[in-house]
Amino acid sequence: MKQRSVYKGFQITVLVTQTPCDRFDAQIAIVSVAGARMRWQRFLDLNNLGSEAEAEQLGMAAAKDWIDDHAQRERSELGRVVLLPRAPIGHPMLTR
Repeated sequence: MKQRSVYKGFQITVLVTQTPCDRFDAQIAIVSVAGARMRWQRFLDLNNLGSEAEAEQLGMAAAKDWIDDHAQRERSELGRVVLLPRAPIGHPMLTR
């Protein structure tokens, strides 16, 4: 079963699947959208849950907790450019 929601401007999708041993997993996608463009996405997984309803409920709660804890930091880091040290010519990283 798939459940969709919007929370604080973020799109949340929770997909619940049944495992071969009659347990349930929840795959969660959290998407930040600006206009018609996706800015970033995060994925969470919850495994080995007792029921489909529990997987849906915990999946949505986990997404909202993640947004509350991380979203502002993620948004502020989008505008920042990170410069990495340059590898010397012939460095193994450059020859792959």
